[in-house]
Amino acid sequence: LFFKQLSDSTITYMPMPNSISSNGDIGLLPGFDVKRDTPHSQYFTTKVGLDGQGNRETVDITDGLRVSTTSIGAELSFRLPGGWELMDRINYASNSGRFTAPFPADVMSASSMASLLGGTGATLSYATGPNAGKAITSPSTLNGNGLLMRTTLFDTKLNDFGLFVNNLRLTKSITLADESKLMFTLADYTSRQKLNMDWIWNAYLLEVKGRDAALVDVTSASGTKVTDKGLIAYGVPFWGNPTRNYNVNYDISAPSASMSWVKGKINFDASVRFDSGKARGTTAGNRQVSNLDVNQDGVISTPEKSVSVIDHGNAAPVNYNWDYTSYSAGLNYAFTRKVAAFLRYSEGGRAGADRILFGSTVLADGTLRSKGASIDKTKQTEIGLKYRTKELLPGSLGLFATAFTAETAEKNYEATTQRFTDRVYKANGIELESAYHYQGFDLRFSATMTDAEISRDLITPALEGNTPRRQAKFIYQVTPSYSWKKLSVGASVIGTSRFYLQDNNDLVQPGYMYLNGFASYELARGLVLSINVNNLTNAYGLSEAEEGSMPSNGVLRARGITGRTSSITLKYSF
Repeated sequence: LFFKQLSDSTITYMPMPNSISSNGDIGLLPGFDVKRDTPHSQYFTTKVGLDGQGNRETVDITDGLRVSTTSIGAELSFRLPGGWELMDRINYASNSGRFTAPFPADVMSASSMASLLGGTGATLSYATGPNAGKAITSPSTLNGNGLLMRTTLFDTKLNDFGLFVNNLRLTKSITLADESKLMFTLADYTSRQKLNMDWIWNAYLLEVKGRDAALVDVTSASGTKVTDKGLIAYGVPFWGNPTRNYNVNYDISAPSASMSWVKGKINFDASVRFDSGKARGTTAGNRQVSNLDVNQDGVISTPEKSVSVIDHGNAAPVNYNWDYTSYSAGLNYAFTRKVAAFLRYSEGGRAGADRILFGSTVLADGTLRSKGASIDKTKQTEIGLKYRTKELLPGSLGLFATAFTAETAEKNYEATTQRFTDRVYKANGIELESAYHYQGFDLRFSATMTDAEISRDLITPALEGNTPRRQAKFIYQVTPSYSWKKLSVGASVIGTSRFYLQDNNDLVQPGYMYLNGFASYELARGLVLSINVNNLTNAYGLSEAEEGSMPSNGVLRARGITGRTSSITLKYSF
């Protein structure tokens, strides 16, 4: 039996402003270093707005990603007559939380932003911070970059993500007359996932400043305040305004069967699983309410003249079923005690959930546009070679190589572009791994080479044949370490080759690598002090970007790898 109680919150980093030159060189903006800076600010810590039911609420932005979980469960096992074993794992978790983080919807010069929001002759002033109420007299040199950003405050409230799971397994192992071993398993997986969440995002105007950025107000030439303490809108006046609610239950039943057979040098296994499920519930979009005093100050500000609320009165049904079959078979053959090879083919799937709602996959009556339209599928073939020896070098050496080919059909939704995708990806590649150990020295290496393409795109056919965004052809990791008595030290080098930032294959992130270091020392029996330094050299690199082509303003909204980060841990085990 077990019980778990979790209450946790942590900051969440979204893409941030970077510079990009006319020749495609990517770097840091003056006044904003993505390795250490963030739009989070002590002068932007509270959101006042409406909750999913239209009631006034105040949100603490510093909560970031907040999770609350209460979980109870059990694991039961029985030995039955005839050599059968029965195991049941059951769990119920009450889950809720919130996800709040600033996201740069667009970035432009301060003067252009003033004109966009307030018209010709509009002026700027600080809305928060030590200069609150003071005019911004030199917009072109503001913070050394002269930029402002319209910031969408991602605010997704997880009302109820409760989950019930039961996994029942019946197994038996048999030794046959030829001394081979046969084991088979019958199983049944059942779950219910509740998905009730509100998207209630607001828009703000913020300095492009790495630390302690202030919100900014815009006043029109006629003296009308266009913003309210930096607030542009209750809702999002771009991206199609994704104010919405999902309230859907997903029920899954998945019986399965598997077997394995071992004889001498041969190990064969196979499995099949049949998933069926149903989605029942509602989705609700948004509507605009005029002249609503959200902050209850007795004055209708410009943002309060049109306020986005979730339109529960016109909720749309979700009412569809799905089913699919997954299977896998693999063969391992040991040529000698040192060398073995394996071959595996797998075909599996998953049913899309909230990512397919509000799109063309689910029709107005809640049913699917076609049977199987909600299913994402993957087909994969792998062939590999494994080699282990203690004779080639002092110590032990393991070498592993796996070649693969995969085809993945996937449907997805991207909130920041309001773009739905319905694609098939194909990939071929090879994975290499090695492990060497001698006395206290350990060296591990892994690398993956991948050649991938968008082989079919039902929504944007022009992208067919392109390389999927963020997919490098070569990624690797090297980790040496050494242990001596109570001391252990080591490092890891992680690297990637160049990759395209978006599917149109225009902008390129050059390859980069970064170094991590770690050490631990046993101070006393069971008491260990550890030190970790990630990105030791403070390297700069991007993992993703919003823009796919050269932006006219020279600003690239992208998520950078974390700069140098250190931690010290004291652990006691007993």
